[in-house]
Amino acid sequence: MDNGQHLRTAISRIHGLPVLVADGDPFFVMGAQCDIWRSTRQDDETIAFFDAYRDMGANTVGIGIPWSRIEIAPDRYEFAFMDWFIRQAELRGLKLFLHLFNSNICGKVWESTRSGGRYPQYAPDYLLDAPDTYQRMDLRAGLAYVAGGPPLCPNDPATLAREAAYLREVALHLRDRDVGRTVLALQLNNELYYQQWAGERPRDEKRIRCHCRHCDARYDPARHADEEEFMFRSFAAYTRVLSDTIRDMYDLPLYLNSPWWDPYIIPLFLQDCPRLDFVGIDGVFSPEEPNMLSKCQLDRNIAFAAECPTENDRTRMNLGILPYYVLLRRQGIGLLLWEAPKPKTVVHDPAARQRFREALIPLRKAMVPILATRGTDALAGWYVRTDMAEPVREKDVFGHDTGPGSPAPARSPELYVREGARERILPSGPFSVRPAGLDIRIESGDAGILLADGPSCLVLVSAGATLVLETDGDVSAESGEYRKDRWIPSGPVPVRTSGRLHSIVQEEPGVLRIQLQPAGQSPVSSPTDTP
Repeated sequence: MDNGQHLRTAISRIHGLPVLVADGDPFFVMGAQCDIWRSTRQDDETIAFFDAYRDMGANTVGIGIPWSRIEIAPDRYEFAFMDWFIRQAELRGLKLFLHLFNSNICGKVWESTRSGGRYPQYAPDYLLDAPDTYQRMDLRAGLAYVAGGPPLCPNDPATLAREAAYLREVALHLRDRDVGRTVLALQLNNELYYQQWAGERPRDEKRIRCHCRHCDARYDPARHADEEEFMFRSFAAYTRVLSDTIRDMYDLPLYLNSPWWDPYIIPLFLQDCPRLDFVGIDGVFSPEEPNMLSKCQLDRNIAFAAECPTENDRTRMNLGILPYYVLLRRQGIGLLLWEAPKPKTVVHDPAARQRFREALIPLRKAMVPILATRGTDALAGWYVRTDMAEPVREKDVFGHDTGPGSPAPARSPELYVREGARERILPSGPFSVRPAGLDIRIESGDAGILLADGPSCLVLVSAGATLVLETDGDVSAESGEYRKDRWIPSGPVPVRTSGRLHSIVQEEPGVLRIQLQPAGQSPVSSPTDTP
C-alpha cells in the first residue's frame, strides 16, 4: 500500500526560520479548532464549522479526539469517529490538526457523559472503573479537583502502557488510512495539567504534588526545585514515551499546548522529549506585548498560536491582525482560533467572519512566496495595532465570564512595520517602505505584506488599502493568486497616474502583482514567476 510517505509532513527551515512543510511546500497554518463539546457530536453544528472556515479561506482546522471514542474496550479499536473528520476535511480541501484528549486534560478526565454533563468522556471506561489498577492523582493537601477530576497520574506505568498501546494504533491507522496527508500534526493530550483546584486557589501551588504510591516512590526533593517541577518532569517523561511510540510508527509532527503554564515549563518538555516538535501557546488575544506567545518563544520552541479563544473580546477585536502578527512579528508556523460554544463564535458572527476572511484570503493566496521570503530583506509587512475601546468582560483563562468587567483605555492606533529583519512601531497614518529598493507609500490599510524583487512586487492587503508608488516609468497591476509557487493572474487592476505618482486602491482582500517599467525600457513581464 502507498502509505503517503512521499508526502512527508515535517518542520523544516527556510532562511533559518522554522516552517511547516506539507505536500513538499511551505505551509502556514490558518484556521480554527472546534471545541470538543461540539465536535464530538458530529452534527450540523460541526458541519457548519467546517463549511464556515472553508468559506473564510482557512486551510486548516483542528478537531478533538477523545480516547474513549476510539478504544471502546481494551485492545478493541474503532476508527470511524476519527475517519469522519478526515473525510469532512478532505471534501473541503482542508488540512487537519488532531487534538488528542487522553489521560490528562486540564486536570480532568471528564466522566460527565455518564452523569448527564455536557462534556465528552476522555479516558475509556475500563481505566476509570479500575482505580486500583490505573492510578488517579492523590493530592492529600485539603484540596478538591474541579468536576471531571482528578486526572490519571503520569507516574503510573499501567496507564502509560495503555496510552502508548492506544497511540501506536492511532499512528498505524493514520499511516495507512491518510494517504493524502490530510492530517498535518498531532497534539499529544490537551493541556497537561494537575492544578485545576475547585474553590479558592491555594497560595503556593508549587508545593503541591500527587501523593500516590508511584509519585511517593519517585519524588526526590534533592533532584527537583519544587513539587511543581517534579510533576511537570513526570509529564515530560510520560510524553517522551508517547512521542517515541508514535514517531516509531509514523513520522508526523507532534506538539503539546500550554494552558497558561509558567514559561519555564516549556523547555522541560523540549529538553526531555527530543521527538516533540514544539509547544503551542494558548490564549493569544492580541499583538499587545508581552503576551503568551512572546513570553513562551523559548529554547527550541516554535511560535504557534495554538488556541486563540473567540469567546474573548480581545481576540474578536483583533481577528484581522492575529494572522499577520504571528507571521511577521513572531515568525511562527501559524495560528488556530478556538471556536468556543455559541453564540460567541466566528462561525455564527457575520462581522467577525468577515474580518477573519479578509485576513486569511490574502495570506492563503500567497503562502509559498511569503514563507520562502521570510528572513530576507525582500519582505516588508505592516498591520494596525489597536487597543480596545469598548467594555471588556472579565474572563478566566478558558474565556468564560467571571464578572462585569470595566472599560478598557482607548489609545490611538499604532502601526507595526517590518522591513527585512528590522521592525518599528509608528503612529497611525501614512508611511513609506522600501522593499528591494522600491519606494512605496502606504496610505491606508489594516494589514499587508510586500515582497519585491527587481521590477515587480507582490502586495497582500485587506480590503480598502491604498498604495502610492513614485517613479518616472509606467506602473501596471493585476490581481491573482499563487497555486503553490505559480502566479495565476485573474485580471488587471486600475492604476491612477498623476505625474510621477501612481496610486492603487485594493477594493477586496487579495493579492496584487505590481509591475514597474522604468522610463525608456521595454515592458518586463513574467506572469508565472515567483517574485
